Amino acid sequence: MLKINRIKAVSKTKVGNFGFDYVLKEGLNLISSNKNTRGKSSAMLAIYYCLGFEEIIGGKGKKTLTSVYKTVVEDDNQITHTVLESEAWIEITNGVDVVSIMRSAEMEGRNENLITVYHSSLDCIHDPETYVEDMYVHLANSTTSTKGFHAFLERFIGVELPLVPSSDGAEYKLYMQLLFSVIFIEQKRGWSDLFSAMPVLNIKDAKKRVLEYWLGLDTLSNEKKRAYLKVQETEIVQRWGILVNEILTLCNRENCRIQGLPTKPCILESDFGDKVFITTISNGFTIDAELDGLNKRRKELEFKTPKIIDNFEELQEELEKTETAIGNLENEQKENRSMFLQEKAECARLDKNLQIIDADLRNNKDAQKLKRLGSELGLESYNGRCPICGQEIEDSLLPIQNCEHIMSIEENIRHLEAQKTMISFALEAHRKNINICETNIQSLSSRIFTLRRLAKIIRNDLFAVDESFSETIVYEKINLENSIQALSSLKENIDNRVSEIQKLSDEWAKHLTDKKALPRSNFTERDKEKVDALERNFKNYLQRFNYQSVNSYDGIQISRENYLPISEGFDMKFDSSASDNIRAIWSYTLALLKTSNEKEGNHPQIVMFDEPGQHSIVTNDMVSLFNEIIEMGGTRQVILGITLKDGEIKSAVKRINPEKIHVVDVGNHAFQRLD
Repeated sequence: MLKINRIKAVSKTKVGNFGFDYVLKEGLNLISSNKNTRGKSSAMLAIYYCLGFEEIIGGKGKKTLTSVYKTVVEDDNQITHTVLESEAWIEITNGVDVVSIMRSAEMEGRNENLITVYHSSLDCIHDPETYVEDMYVHLANSTTSTKGFHAFLERFIGVELPLVPSSDGAEYKLYMQLLFSVIFIEQKRGWSDLFSAMPVLNIKDAKKRVLEYWLGLDTLSNEKKRAYLKVQETEIVQRWGILVNEILTLCNRENCRIQGLPTKPCILESDFGDKVFITTISNGFTIDAELDGLNKRRKELEFKTPKIIDNFEELQEELEKTETAIGNLENEQKENRSMFLQEKAECARLDKNLQIIDADLRNNKDAQKLKRLGSELGLESYNGRCPICGQEIEDSLLPIQNCEHIMSIEENIRHLEAQKTMISFALEAHRKNINICETNIQSLSSRIFTLRRLAKIIRNDLFAVDESFSETIVYEKINLENSIQALSSLKENIDNRVSEIQKLSDEWAKHLTDKKALPRSNFTERDKEKVDALERNFKNYLQRFNYQSVNSYDGIQISRENYLPISEGFDMKFDSSASDNIRAIWSYTLALLKTSNEKEGNHPQIVMFDEPGQHSIVTNDMVSLFNEIIEMGGTRQVILGITLKDGEIKSAVKRINPEKIHVVDVGNHAFQRLD
């Protein structure tokens, strides 16, 4: 929630300070003046400006403020004085914590985009224990950086803004300025239509997204789930296809074929692996039957192994050479494994250093940004001086012969960026070394395996008992070994891939379950209840505010496409008079708040109207507006900026129980002499 406790502004001149300091309360607040002067609007502008919402008014920065903040201020004798410096203040609470916010309009050396946040009430900002931090607004990363003001405000209010699609296809956070444009109705543009003051910030279907968020609808979540499931489906199909192709390639390589393998994703039974058969093309035997036959033949040949007498020494020499080669390759493999572990450790270290440098770089860039905006917090340390004693800060504990200055923020940034480039280059080189080591290890493993098989065959020949010599038997034994090894490897590789396909099938089943769980449209039953409640509350308010531009309220609906009001299928604005259009805006804004309260939406419990009595709204309807706000109940704050020049409205306000309405009278000028 968001509640404004206090608003304050100070414009400093050579004759003294001018400004205001108003307290606001929970419930209905009237910021009133007797004439339609700039006093009331100047007071309400402090709220927009301090919250960084001035884009709702129609611009950025101090250009949206009245002259009393920027150029001249007038005293009670109608004498003008030049504004030398000015600042706006606001104290807000989220129901638990209280912070005070200051933003300057006219101040030498301080940029208008700099905002200072005091973690205390306005009365305690100068206490020694009060934590103070500078932030920025309307600059890159102000919605995401820890020093971005709107990122802070999001956390403080307790909202979690969703990522929404933009016009350029990317996703951005739903901006705070967009959200508040439907609940902060400003005087100049806000009363021409719903969302007429919404800033253009490149968000696709911005009005719809804002209403979805305040009502807490599931539609955006469902749209994202639908998009995610589409991506997931594509991924599963691709992975399934890759595994099938790998299996077919392996089978073809060994002159085999496979049966029972589905080529597209489907839900498989738990015993699916038992129903997949690999057969040889030569004789049609299954791979298990073929392996049984080969192993049986190998056992038969064991009793026919020859004794090598004529070339015994040559075989012994060949065995020694083979074992020496195996030892050399094993040493080389050991070295590669050691190098692989070293490279992995180095990559981990460089990755950690890169993360530290990225964090330092972000902090330095934030500090640079705040310094350029005019922040004075920590300014001494920026210049390499101790903020306590004023002495120069050295970057070494050792005695320094030649005095050297500490690097500036800009130099730090350049140094860190150079370090980042260097470390990134080194990291890429080490990653390439890791790939080389992995390739070498695999190649060496294959060569060692081949040589070990050869050594085994030579030993079998050397120590056989048969006196005769048969090259055919030796060749057949080697061929059998190769065939058994190839088919065993094929079976193992296919079993692994079949197991992967089984896991993919489980993922596919879950994917189909999630897909079926989504509503046919993005609208859930819960969403329907909320929009029905919004429509019901909207119609009730229209009747209570005496909306006259329709023959029957039955034709009024809330569109299920964009959640905006329509009459007989068309925008209500086209059939509404000017005063009825104002009543419709009252009704919709309050209906949004009430529906959020009833249906657990995300509304921040605050509404602000500047001059809601536009286009000669009759007194009775204004009184109805006051009463509906008072009777709404719940924790909420409604701020109305209003000109009480009508005697009937003045009398009506006086008749309201003072405990249920808080009136702030700014008189003819909000900016009064302060000293």
